[in-house]
Amino acid sequence: MKNKFTIIIIILILINSILFTPYIEKDNIITYFSMDINKFYLYYSKIILFVSLLFIYLSAKIDFLYKEISDTYTVPVLIIGLLTFNYHNIIYFIAIMSIIRYFTSLIFKREAFGEADIIIYSGISGFFEPSIVLFMWFLSNIIGIFHSYYNKIILKDNDWKIVALIPSIFCSVIITIALNYNNFLSNFLHKFFNF
Repeated sequence: MKNKFTIIIIILILINSILFTPYIEKDNIITYFSMDINKFYLYYSKIILFVSLLFIYLSAKIDFLYKEISDTYTVPVLIIGLLTFNYHNIIYFIAIMSIIRYFTSLIFKREAFGEADIIIYSGISGFFEPSIVLFMWFLSNIIGIFHSYYNKIILKDNDWKIVALIPSIFCSVIITIALNYNNFLSNFLHKFFNF
């Protein structure tokens, strides 16, 4: 049953990767191929998004089972994010997430989220524009809160305050990709919130 679920998730990741073209600046992609640059851009972005989503899924699965994650699965997401050539987005989100983590840890007197979460968000920020990544962060926190209360109320878990956030990040990435099909979410955020 677990293997069938993994295969279904990989198929869904592949479908999302095919339908969605990430936000990659075409001017920064240097290619020596003779094919049309737009066609290269389209295939290149879909391939690296697919590989990145696979690593996020593996990270989410391990984080869900063991509530801790090694850099073996998270650092490739950051490296793949660097292949989008959106260095300014990646540096911006490393800084923003580190500042948020520092202040929330001070307020709550415990670790708010781990370094792996920062690495995942930073790698993903290479694929999306900043407003989409902020929406994704907000959505993953809401999913994490529901997951925490599910653990407390339904499962009667004693460690309900410790939530694996990477599965919530994975869910929010998939939901965001679905919502941003044909730039729907991006246009909505620009129109109503002036992001």
